[in-house]
Formats: sequence, C-alpha cells, structure tokens
Amino acid sequence: VSIFSLMQEFNQQEFVGLLNWEEQEYLANVNNRNKSNQLGQLDAAAHEYIGIFLSGGRSGGANFHNSLLTDAAYFHSVYENENKTMMLYGIPTLQESDAYSANITALAMAFQTTPYPEIACELARYLMNYEYPMFYGFSVNQALTQKQLEEIQNTTITFIPDLLWSALTAGDIDREDMERQIEEIQPLDAESVAIIQNMLDHMAGAGLPCSVLEYDLYAAMLNLVGSGEKTPEEAAQWIMEKLEEYTRRQLELAPFYDAEYSNSLRLGSMQVH
Repeated sequence: VSIFSLMQEFNQQEFVGLLNWEEQEYLANVNNRNKSNQLGQLDAAAHEYIGIFLSGGRSGGANFHNSLLTDAAYFHSVYENENKTMMLYGIPTLQESDAYSANITALAMAFQTTPYPEIACELARYLMNYEYPMFYGFSVNQALTQKQLEEIQNTTITFIPDLLWSALTAGDIDREDMERQIEEIQPLDAESVAIIQNMLDHMAGAGLPCSVLEYDLYAAMLNLVGSGEKTPEEAAQWIMEKLEEYTRRQLELAPFYDAEYSNSLRLGSMQVH
C-alpha cells in the first residue's frame, strides 16, 4: 500500500515537466519520452516537486539520470541554484535501519555444467574490473568506486537534455539557443558523498529483477492506480493474492526443455565458437 501511495506522489515529480500533464491520460504521461528530459528547463515553482526520491540504481539505458551518484550531483546543483539544501537519504531494508539493498544493472552468469568454469570466472572478473563512466552506476570493484566518489567531488559535468538535441535536429532552435540552455552541474559536496559512501559500506545484499512481480503485477496495478481505476489498497491486495498464487505454482513448474535439448544447445554454442 505504501509503495503505491508513494508512487502517486512520485508521478508529480515525473510529470511536472510536461505541458498540461494534469489534463492528460495517465498512460500518455507515462509514455511521454520528454517527462524526464525537461528537468533542466523547469521554473522555480516546479522545483518544489522534484527530488521526492532519486532514481539511483535504476537499471536500463545509459541516460544521465541513471545512477545514484550522478542523480545526486544533478539535484544538488538544482537545489543550490534555488538557494535550498538537498536532503539525501537512502532507503533502508525492512530489517535494519542502516542496511541497504543494491539493484543489479549488469551481471555475469555461467551454467553449472559449463566445461570451462575457469574461463567464465576470469571473464566475469575482467568485466567487473573494467572502468566505465560514473553515470552507468557503481562497480563492485572498490577501487573503481572510490575513484568515482573522488571524481564527482572535483568534476563539473556538462548536462545537455535530450530534448535540446531533438529540437536542434528538427531545426526548432539554432546552436546558440542550445548553448544558452546547457547546464553545468557542479561537483557534489563532501557531505553527500559521505552519505553515499555509508550506504555502499552497509549493503546487505542485492536482488535480481523479477519480471513476474515487476512487470506482470506491479506495472499493471501501478497503471490502474495512476488512472484512478484502483486505490492503492485494492492494488496491494490484488498483488499479494497473485504473488501467493504464483509462489504456489512455482513448486509445480518444470523446465520446458529436457536434458537432450540442453546438451544440443551447448554443442551448438561450442560449434559456433
């Protein structure tokens, strides 16, 4: 119930950059690609609604607003420009007030029966140690993570909203207009970095996305709540009923393939290589 109630408030943050969003259908706002691209062009009144919680840890894509670190730097600059103070808090686990869960953006796996477990392990290690830009999220490599935390405190990031690129391509604005709207995101303050470091130091685990829960159940109910067709209470009750049914059925399910089919797949992949 709390999640759906919170999302009702969060939608105001997501949609506030859209023109006449309150007059549009909920799904039209959800599917509007500009809902997160216009944050850099909001007026002072709109800033009252943003930052209910950040989208750090969200998987998918490589957009600017995709990691806790770069999200925090962006919103810190937004609030600084409005002469306000950003309050940064992590969402703790249900069991402990100072323990947090990570979201996995990318992972490496290998079958238990693979004939080359050492090679698979070495490949996974290499990928985990590979340095990449901070807006992709954090690495499990602590040295790389520390480098990101130091870099964000000493780097000014140039932020060009996607909407500007589209407008420039369409000929709606010229390059001079575009350059006037480019934002400079200032380095993140040491206090916020310390808060993020504390969350990283107290990770209690990480969960893999569950498509049945996140897409088939949660997303469907969120759309109905957003459209006013169900209350948060009704959506939560429906979710729990279906989840319990799914959990019961899991005990009865079996793989759709047999051992012979599995072996043929493995032989085929070996022949490809």
